[in-house]
Amino acid sequence: MRKVSLFILLITLFISCGFRKESNNQINSDQIYLLISKTGCFGNCPIYTLSLNGKTWSLNGYKFFKFIGEFETDAIKSEIDEIIAQSRTLAWADYKSRYLSGYSDLPSTVLQYSSTEGDTTTITYENNLAPKELVELVDYLDSKIDSKEWAEIGR
Repeated sequence: MRKVSLFILLITLFISCGFRKESNNQINSDQIYLLISKTGCFGNCPIYTLSLNGKTWSLNGYKFFKFIGEFETDAIKSEIDEIIAQSRTLAWADYKSRYLSGYSDLPSTVLQYSSTEGDTTTITYENNLAPKELVELVDYLDSKIDSKEWAEIGR
């Protein structure tokens, strides 16, 4: 009887380990790097940088922005999976590096993407001059700013 109970206990442990919730530590931190940097203009345009590097969101607010300083928060696995899936559908190698109007007073968006070391793509654009799918990706990533609980760092 003891052997049967021990056997059932071991089976239960193995099964429960297989169904445990994936934690932040199980995110493959080498899978994605995305950075959005918003530059200034001659007015009050927000100047900040938002990046996702594997498991961590980083936010640096410089001027005319809700968060001034350096902030971080953990990424959620489902969120990372969604961003990776969306990013992989884009033809990064086919995009131009610049989509600029030539006006010096417009703010720019700099988007950097990398899925493996050494393959970083950098695209700079003004307004919505970039391809629609890139603008939508940046808008989606920007929407994450207000949905996070940021912890200030570096003070």
